[in-house]
Amino acid sequence: MEELIIGDQIWSAQNLNVDAFINGDKIFECKTEKDWKKAGKNSIPAFCSYNFNKENDSVYGKLYNWFAVNDQRSISMAGWTVPTEKDWFNLISFLGKQPGVKLKSKSAWIKDKCGYLDAGLDQYGFNALPGGTCEVDGKFEGLGTLGIWWSRTVCVKPNGQELKPFGMAFRTAIASANGNTDALVGFMDSKSLSDKREGLSVRLIKQSAI
Repeated sequence: MEELIIGDQIWSAQNLNVDAFINGDKIFECKTEKDWKKAGKNSIPAFCSYNFNKENDSVYGKLYNWFAVNDQRSISMAGWTVPTEKDWFNLISFLGKQPGVKLKSKSAWIKDKCGYLDAGLDQYGFNALPGGTCEVDGKFEGLGTLGIWWSRTVCVKPNGQELKPFGMAFRTAIASANGNTDALVGFMDSKSLSDKREGLSVRLIKQSAI
């Protein structure tokens, strides 16, 4: 796997594009909206291609639900792991101002619905791509304008109990622009949440770096 160093972290240089856990068990592939909704309803680890078109995988990687991300059989290669919310926070803190712009790929991004586009610098070779999402209902959104990556950290109530019935997990998002040119452009957010049944991109991290 191609890797890159950012600060004291080592990240994978591409979005994950595997169809099996490291023990060889296949991850359930959803080919229709019905498949995706069934997987979410039954907490089945699953992935899909954007618009159920496998040609998108070679560029953007696959979209995984959180049950695949957190399965004990692991979608991570040996020595790698899905980042925690803290891992993403540490990355953003290291990058400083305009972290999304610094991570974005120099191409593939298009203007959002409001006509905004903050060009990517790809300063560290992270090549963050706008791979979009698969919503809970199996509808797709955001190709070209939005990249969202899972963390393995779940959101819990103050009493420590997880949100039910399906729960939420932290994710990190980069958009074409945040829609406010007076604020942070190339907005990157590590405090947002996604329903575990959604399909998001995945990056891997090594916990020790240089």
